Amino acid sequence: MKNRNVPSVDKVRWLWTGLIWGLVTFVLVEIIIGPLTGDAAISLKTFYIGIPIWTVAGLCFGLSMRWWESRKGGK
Repeated sequence: MKNRNVPSVDKVRWLWTGLIWGLVTFVLVEIIIGPLTGDAAISLKTFYIGIPIWTVAGLCFGLSMRWWESRKGGK
């Protein structure tokens, strides 16, 4: 019997794409590039502010990619 409550991989791919993009961007900007440029030191405050910002940015990226794929016909 097939469980109909579990979404297919194609329907949630945008979510994982966005979360991974947000995580990679967070690590690059907050942990690698930020301290190298001398803008800010790594602190818990930076993490607490950066995590929600980059999570939302990643989800927006994932949604825009979902929109873009559906607009051009997807797979």
